[in-house]
Amino acid sequence: MFTRESLLASGWYRERLQTKQSHAIALWQRQDAALPDALNLGDRLSAARTQLARVSASAYLAELVGTIGADPFQAQMP
Repeated sequence: MFTRESLLASGWYRERLQTKQSHAIALWQRQDAALPDALNLGDRLSAARTQLARVSASAYLAELVGTIGADPFQAQMP
């Protein structure tokens, strides 16, 4: 039987959280790469780099606990 505890402890769920983290890292890397080309976006660039650092940290996985994560079999957005 499925319980919340068994789901949160499963490798399947951990993989979903790690996939979600990978997607978040890729998103903020794209933001980091795109924003320097725009004019007067220093604050946005700083915010994007802050978010990239946050989602890249191992603590981000703990923030994802309780969420659905992301499907590791679905392609990541370009």
